Parts: sequence; C-alpha cells; structure tokens
Amino acid sequence: MNDTQVNARMFLLKQIPHVTGALSMFGSGWIMAEVLLDQKKRKMPYHRIMFGLSFFDFISSCGFFLSNWTLKEFCITTMT
Repeated sequence: MNDTQVNARMFLLKQIPHVTGALSMFGSGWIMAEVLLDQKKRKMPYHRIMFGLSFFDFISSCGFFLSNWTLKEFCITTMT
C-alpha cells in the first residue's frame, strides 16, 4: 500500500465522525423542534421522553462532530 492510499484512508477515517455527527445533530434538532413547537406534543409523555433522548443525543453528537479535530497533528506525526 503506497503513501497516497494510506493518506486517503486516514482522511476518510477522520471525516466519518464529522459527517455522522452532523447528521445526527440535524435529526435530533429536528425532533426537539417538533416537540417544542407543538403545544399538544409538549404535554404528552411520549414526546417529552423523545425530547429528552434527542437532547442527550444532540450533546453526544456534538462530541462526535468535534472529536478528532484536536488529534490532527498527533495522527500525522505518529504515522510518519
């Protein structure tokens, strides 16, 4: 495997958490907005539970989204 292939794989492995984290944040935000904007849904226990789950999923998705931007220099220096 040459250096170009290794660099391409490393790039993809670093980008996957950003894409999946952003999509998950979007989905969780959508669910939270649906619950908050409808007064009927805010009163129903099922929708309040969904809001709580979506809120904590949003927080964890932020972690995935920001996860490996801090490791950029570390990964490059240890692989060479």
